[in-house]
Amino acid sequence: MAKLKERLQLVEKINSRLEQLYQKYRLRWLEESYQARVLEEYAPEGVSTYPPHQISWNAPSPAQSEYCDNAEVQDQE
Repeated sequence: MAKLKERLQLVEKINSRLEQLYQKYRLRWLEESYQARVLEEYAPEGVSTYPPHQISWNAPSPAQSEYCDNAEVQDQE
């Protein structure tokens, strides 16, 4: 009976891990699917984009950088 309980606990642990992986990769798939739909709809033909995992997490957006630079220049004048 003890071996059966051990096997059951092991199976539950493995099942829990597989469920976590399923949720992780399903979320990743949903995000990439959404990004692909947005790009197909709004990006001009022939535009090359970076995959999100190649962009550093804390990188500022270009619009934000341009705005900050212009504001700093105006403040210094």
